[in-house]
Parts: sequence; structure tokens; C-alpha cells
Amino acid sequence: MPHGKEKDGTLQTKLTLQNNLAAAQSRHAHMQFVFGSLGVLLMVLQNELAWHSNGGGWFPLCGSDQSCHPRDISKSVFPLRSGMPAVNTLRILISLTTAIMLHFQTQYYGCAVERAKLKNLLPPTATLRNSPLFKTFAIEAVVYSVHVFPALEKLDTTPNLLLWLSLFMFVRVALLGRVIRFRSALNSPNGRFIQALTSVEFDSSFILKTELKNNPGQCMAVCLLLLLLVTGYSLHLIESIMCGYNSLLDCKPLGFWDAEWLLVITILTVGYGDVYPHTHGGRFVAIVGGLMGTIITAVTIALTTNYLDLTRSQSKVVAFLKRDANKNLVQHQAARTIAAAWNAYGARRHQHAAERALEVKLFGELRKFRAVKRFVQANDGTDPVDRQLTLLEAMEVNVDEISSRMEALHSHVFPEEVESSGVEVASNERACEREPRPRWFAAHPHPYPHRHPSHRLLCPCPPYRRRRRRRRRRRCCCMLVQNPNGCKCSSRRCSSLARKPRPCKRISIPSGYP
Repeated sequence: MPHGKEKDGTLQTKLTLQNNLAAAQSRHAHMQFVFGSLGVLLMVLQNELAWHSNGGGWFPLCGSDQSCHPRDISKSVFPLRSGMPAVNTLRILISLTTAIMLHFQTQYYGCAVERAKLKNLLPPTATLRNSPLFKTFAIEAVVYSVHVFPALEKLDTTPNLLLWLSLFMFVRVALLGRVIRFRSALNSPNGRFIQALTSVEFDSSFILKTELKNNPGQCMAVCLLLLLLVTGYSLHLIESIMCGYNSLLDCKPLGFWDAEWLLVITILTVGYGDVYPHTHGGRFVAIVGGLMGTIITAVTIALTTNYLDLTRSQSKVVAFLKRDANKNLVQHQAARTIAAAWNAYGARRHQHAAERALEVKLFGELRKFRAVKRFVQANDGTDPVDRQLTLLEAMEVNVDEISSRMEALHSHVFPEEVESSGVEVASNERACEREPRPRWFAAHPHPYPHRHPSHRLLCPCPPYRRRRRRRRRRRCCCMLVQNPNGCKCSSRRCSSLARKPRPCKRISIPSGYP
């Protein structure tokens, strides 16, 4: 017994440790996303500060000045000269947030290793460095560590390195998927318990699909907003800097809202052609944004179609209303046809001059009636799936009814087998008479022995078997029990409509029966 208590305590301790580690992982994932997003915001801020400090202005650059060219304003931005202390300060903060983000990433994977050891997936002496998770950790660390660092201009005076580092920082948006995974109900203690009982793996793909199905509107809105913000700012940054730096392109800088307009008309496959990218990087970003937007549009259409599907109860209500409307339509057209026939009959009988016109009207009403009948037969409002389910249910009911009728027919055709089964029941009851009865039942007799839960030990009368449907000729049999007080019917009395009732069977029980 103490061994069992110790085993239960160990199991409870493991469950507590797993829940604590999962909570720690969730906390580290949230902090990693927060500091990663903060680094992205600081990157955008330092780019805008460098643009405005070195001669760039607000879009539109020239405003209403017709003699000004936007490229003349943007070409003086690079190489960066003014406002570098503030820009480098922001870059130092970006490096600091990146280091903190990598720290929380290390803690996250450390908790993942400890959870794997509790599940006996890793040896007790395993660490992050010698575990299979180290490869994934190293790849993520390299990808997320890319950022805009201070004194960048000493390595490259062209804007190429700055653009690559700035755009690569948008990869941190993928950390949002990890946050959604740990905020899902499937990653709660109850969800982990269900995962242990079943063979379903609650991975990121399954959780994201579940969230998309449960909250389709929110998920699609967040995805579309992130797509427009990331690709729009990337397109604006590339086109604005490269059009001013490279004089061979012969283009003007692209504003943020013009970039958003370009993405929207690309996603909607309109393509007016008033705004288009000139650089290779801008074209690549426009292609990626258009493809991702097309996928989001397709998923939105699929979710909308699924939302508009009716349930089975709603389909039945719609089908009932449709059949009622079709019935009224047929009745209305039938009444018009009958009226036309009566008018044509009266005109023919009285030799009226309008007999020919009324006959033409009659045949026209008949054609309309046939058309209405065809329309009603083709549009009955019944869902094909619901019709199949209804047929299956009707088949099940028919099978049960046929089985009950076959049993009744078998008992009527072969009464010898029924009597032999009755003899076996009587022999079992005689064997049961020799068994001792419970003391409680001897002191508290049950008014209906066949309904008592211990009727098998007390040898009661078998219960009366009701029939599902009442028939005009009904045969019944009262089951009688012979006791010292006399013969009493322990089941329902024979109906007054019954004809030629079968003789009642008497079942003898012990004389000591109360």
C-alpha cells in the first residue's frame, strides 16, 4: 500500500512539473515575441529618422511644386551623414532587444528539453547542446539574430546592406505563430491530457488549423493586416531608397500609401498600371505579396462558404417552407386551369362566339400547369445529403419492424419451440427455488416481483412484453403467480377488444414467498 501511494505521488509530481514547464514555455514565447516586435519597430524608426535627417522629406516629396523632381530630393540621402548619433542609438537598442530575445529563446528550448525528459523522450542527462532540438535552436538563433547594428556604414556605404538587414528582420513575425500555439485551449492541461490519451499530435499545424476554424474572422484579419504592413513597408523602403540612389532606374520614390495601393490592386488581380515597381527587389516583394494575398483570399472564400452552409435542422425548415410554397403554387395554377376549363366548357355548351379564344386560353393554362409541376419536382428544396440520411433512418426503422414481425410469425408458426423455452424457464425457476433468498426481501416484499432488481434470484414471473402497435385483433396472456393468497395477475389485464385470449400460464414458486 505505501508503494502505491509513493507511485501516485510521483505521478502527481510529474504532472505538476509538466504544467509548470509548459507555463514557463508560454511565458518565454510571449517575451520573445514582444522583444522581437520591439526590435522591428525600432528598425522602422531608425530608417525613417535616417531618411528625414539626410534630406528626405514627407511624401509626396515635391508637393504641388511642378519644377521639382522627387528623385532630386531622395538622391542626397545616401551615404548617410546627418543625424548619425540618434540613428546609432536606435541601432544599439535594436541590438539589445535582439540579445534579450535570444536569451528568452534559449530558455524556451531549455524548457522544451526538460519536458521531453519528463516524457522519457530524452535521457535524464540530456542537455540542449546534445539533444535533437539543438539544430532547430541554432537555425532560429541565426535567423532571428540578423538585425541592423551600429556603425553599419563603415562596412558598406551603399544602401544594399541596410536594406537586406532591415527586410530580414521582418522574419520575426513568425514568432506570432508560437504565441498563438500557447494561447490555444489545446495547449492547456486538459488539452495535454487528451493528447496523452489519443494518438493525435498537437503540433503547430494542428493548433493553427483549429484556431482558424474556431476564429476565422480574427485570423484572416490579422493575416491580411500583417501582409499589408510588412510587404507595403518593404516595397516603400526599397523603391524610395533605390530610386534615389541609382540614377539608371529613372524612377521616383514610392510612398507608403502608394505601395499599399499597389499591393491591394495586385491582390485583387485588378492591376490598373498607374503605380508599379521599378527595382528588382520591389518586383519580388510585389510578387510575394500578390501570392500570399491570393492564398488569403482563397481561404477567406472557403471559410465564408463553410459559414453559409446550413445545419440539418435549418435545412429541414427551409425544405418544409419550400414545399409549402410549391404546394401553394401548384394549387394556384391548378385553380386557374380548372377555371379556364370550366369557361371553355360553358362556351362550347352554349355555342358562344369566344369558344375558340377560351380553348386557346385553356391549353395555355395547361402548359403553365405542366411547367409548374416540372419546376416543383426539380426544386423541392430538399438537400441531397439530408435525403440520404432520411432514407437510411427509414431503412433502420423498417429493419427493426420487420425483425419484430418475424419473431411474432416464428412464435405463431412454431409454437413447440416457444413451449420448450417455457419449460426451460420453469426448470431454471425450480433450480432457483433451492437458492436462499435475501433477508431484506423477505422482510420487505416487493409489490411487483418481476420489476425487482433481484428477480433472477427470486424466480418471478417474466415481464409482460408490450407490442409496439395496437392491432384490431389482439391476443394477450395474463401471467399469474400461484401463492398462498390466491392467483393474482402481475401484469396488465387483457384488453376488452382481445379475441380468443390464450390461456394464462401458472408458475409455481416457493410456498414461503410473501
